[in-house]
Amino acid sequence: MNLTSFAFKNHVLLKKIKEYKVDAILLQNEQNLFWYCGIKNLVGFCLVTSKKNYLLVDQRYFFEIKNKLHNFLVIKYISIDDLINLLRKIKLKKVLIESDYLTLEQFQGKMSLIKQKLNISLLNFSSKFIRVLKTDEEIKIMKKSAIIAVNCINWIKTKLKIGVSEKQIRNLILKYWDENDCDGPSFPPIVAFGKNSAIPHHEPTNKKLNKNEIVKLDIGCIYQGYCSDITRTFLMGNKEAKKIYDIVLKANLTAIESIKIGETKINDVDLTARGVIRKAGYGEYFTHYTSHGLGIEIHEKITDHNNTENLKNNMIFTIEPGIYLPNKFGIRIEDMVLIKNNKVFVLTKNAKK
Repeated sequence: MNLTSFAFKNHVLLKKIKEYKVDAILLQNEQNLFWYCGIKNLVGFCLVTSKKNYLLVDQRYFFEIKNKLHNFLVIKYISIDDLINLLRKIKLKKVLIESDYLTLEQFQGKMSLIKQKLNISLLNFSSKFIRVLKTDEEIKIMKKSAIIAVNCINWIKTKLKIGVSEKQIRNLILKYWDENDCDGPSFPPIVAFGKNSAIPHHEPTNKKLNKNEIVKLDIGCIYQGYCSDITRTFLMGNKEAKKIYDIVLKANLTAIESIKIGETKINDVDLTARGVIRKAGYGEYFTHYTSHGLGIEIHEKITDHNNTENLKNNMIFTIEPGIYLPNKFGIRIEDMVLIKNNKVFVLTKNAKK
């Protein structure tokens, strides 16, 4: 992680500390630790105060991490007592904890023990919101992740032959990630032929592709810790589905074109895409929301159905309207969208529609 990215992320956390009027933020979720510290699969605690960053890590990795991170005071972590002693030493009274990641076991265990031993208030906050705005470094990585996904889906289209099975195509996708420097899939690939395409999150089976059947592919990879996500539906000669495809495509393009930075609210994107589909008479067959944020996780804040905040620069999210006709077919078209410098960029535009 470069210094500019770290400074931005530190500013995000310090702003939260000020907003909630607390002394510190305690991070322990693996995704948040990677976001802030830049190290994957990190197990431990990061305590962020207005003056210093404390990182408690397993003693097996202590020296390695201490040599890598110069913006943190790295401390050996053996047991929860190490965190309790640190909190006692720096005399904190109010600390934010990740309510959206804490399990009941963690809350009743370690967090409860902290409250028992110290005169301290642990306040909940939704930590996923800290990752909504991407740094230039993150954007560069996510662009690459999107390019890999685009290249994969264009390549996979050439493998769609009569007689190939959903699982065979799924396996080719997973192989592609392995051969293109990816960490793996950002979610299990969705490969759906014919009637199976009417199931929004269908799991691949041994079903083989027949003549004139629809193919729906929803895929994504993890590249350097960041996710991509793209869906394309191929008609494969199915003339009946052409009308539905055109409606979904119009909903996708209209939603993208409607975005005005600083004016368009997050839920407006959903309302715009849904309005196109409702007007065409298929509103009841659009059974999910239009957008979700993505980054280190495949689903991050932004949720669009009840979020009335304005879209902002440095947000990356999907636009994915769909129509699903039970026992017939389903069509979804999904793109990754970036807002940068008051402009809208479609990161997956080179995937054929």
